[in-house]
Amino acid sequence: MYRIKIKLKGGTKEYESAKSNPTGRELLQELGLAPAEDYELFMKIAHREFEPIQPDEVVDLTKPGIEFFQLRRRLEITYEFDDEVVSSYECFVTPAQLLLENGYDPEKFYLKKIEGRKEINYKRDKDAPLSLRNGDKFISFKEAATPVA
Repeated sequence: MYRIKIKLKGGTKEYESAKSNPTGRELLQELGLAPAEDYELFMKIAHREFEPIQPDEVVDLTKPGIEFFQLRRRLEITYEFDDEVVSSYECFVTPAQLLLENGYDPEKFYLKKIEGRKEINYKRDKDAPLSLRNGDKFISFKEAATPVA
């Protein structure tokens, strides 16, 4: 397995690739991002600028000096935040980042993602990486005050 570091807005997330020489398209598929043409993939090599990776370009993961990869959507992602339509070019975000970008303090608020009738609560996992997709729905909640004994 080959470790891949993906640079996110608030940090870095590590993934593994079974192939030592995947194409850009295969890397994106391993990250759950398809179609590949919707994303821009960049590779950062030590002491050099970012290099764009095309979908059919082979990436040698054994090459020394690869620091991390960075992603960007080619098209805006539209999602709902507290019943407001919001857009972003970010592929991966954390609940804390979504709160901040929408004007909420992550220390005082937490986030829930609504998927049909199911709610995913990020109250205790504000740094969990989320793959942001068109049509996602999020709701913010104020942290309850902790009573003092």
